[in-house]
Amino acid sequence: MIKTKLLALGSMFVLTLAQAQRNVEFVIPFAQGGTADRLALSLIGAMREELVPYNINPVLSYKPGGGSTLATSSVAQADKLQILMAPNAIVTAAIVNPSAANYNIETDLMPLEYIGHIPMLLVVNANSNIHSIQDLQRECKTRPIMFGSAGVGSATHISSSIALTALGCPSIHVPYKGVGPALADLQGKHIDAVTDFVTSIRPYIDAKAFRPLLSVDRNQNSEFSHLPTMLNIGNNDYDFYNWFVLAVNSSAPKEDIAKVRRALHTMMNRADVRDKLQEAGLRDIGKTIPRSFLVQEYRKFKTIINRINVDAK
Repeated sequence: MIKTKLLALGSMFVLTLAQAQRNVEFVIPFAQGGTADRLALSLIGAMREELVPYNINPVLSYKPGGGSTLATSSVAQADKLQILMAPNAIVTAAIVNPSAANYNIETDLMPLEYIGHIPMLLVVNANSNIHSIQDLQRECKTRPIMFGSAGVGSATHISSSIALTALGCPSIHVPYKGVGPALADLQGKHIDAVTDFVTSIRPYIDAKAFRPLLSVDRNQNSEFSHLPTMLNIGNNDYDFYNWFVLAVNSSAPKEDIAKVRRALHTMMNRADVRDKLQEAGLRDIGKTIPRSFLVQEYRKFKTIINRINVDAK
């Protein structure tokens, strides 16, 4: 009898706790299978643990499209708390295709935690006749290079444009709803090249499906030390780093934002979380950023994008 009552009380407690937990969308701006998705999956467990005391339960919500502008616009316009896995594409896409960005980068979003940034590589199909940067330059003298990206204004779009411009290669941009479909088309030889995060394309390189040609970074990549860098091909002022931050909509209640800020800060300082992110190849994990971070990046990226004349194509 006592045991039955205790079990009943225990069930009521669990039910009450579950009812008290408020579901909050953790919005991912690209399709499943890409770097943003993998980062979100690596964080969601710890995020839930840290938000439990505040009765907040983050729920993954995928909203691909517009190079991240669809998801970002949705979060910015929400009338209740939402958390955004924000890549630097939320800034670059707003510059390249402002009509698709229904948000004000200065007032609508609040960056809370810097996750880190990931180095990128320019790759081609391993069965192509392009074996080096020199081969790519010879090829583009006969025709434009078709490159795929995660969408207009995405990091994969801008970084490819910068690299191909530096190499003197005319190009045709083929945008996708996430980098996964672009990688599939590169495997199928429907496009010539993709620039993507090392973490996304390493398995393809290891499987001999893709051939890396260029480290799209100022610094040499320790894993691919044989590759030329942006400095080696003459781009001496390359400053396009592909970061991820956790942000919320500024329209959310201040007390909710304060709770999420505390929880995410605790999460980013956990050893297990930092170890996962380091294993994923991120750099500058959890570095301190100012409230004006997104605005600063907007100004910097606008200068870079205007210099290479990237447009919404």
